Amino acid sequence: MANDRSQHWFFPINGLSDDNKSNSVDISVSHSKGGINYATYNREPAGYWVSVNACDVRPDGSVAFTMFTGIGRKFFVAKGERFNAKKLQALAAALRPLTGDLAQALVRRDYDAMRAIIHGVGAVVFPSEQAVA
Repeated sequence: MANDRSQHWFFPINGLSDDNKSNSVDISVSHSKGGINYATYNREPAGYWVSVNACDVRPDGSVAFTMFTGIGRKFFVAKGERFNAKKLQALAAALRPLTGDLAQALVRRDYDAMRAIIHGVGAVVFPSEQAVA
């Protein structure tokens, strides 16, 4: 469920993809050291991120992701040059009760609602000078 710099969990839901290959939402909270994202060639800041993606959790426990579908997003939450496990845990704990809301927003492809939920939690968990508005 967790490693040193990330935590993620799954939420089962229907209607994520037109081809019915996705039956769950994967929500991941992580810390990144920042640098170049080689998929987009953009420079990403160091700090705390939340990603919300569609996936298929199979009966045997394996998980399949379909890449480049346009379903799902990654949101920057707060600056943080250094990793702080307590801050990561606090962010994950604050987001867990809102998992259903994030999943419903993903089904609707309402990325602005997802951003509002995530940044609202970020503003509570992190001091105002670190959180992204």
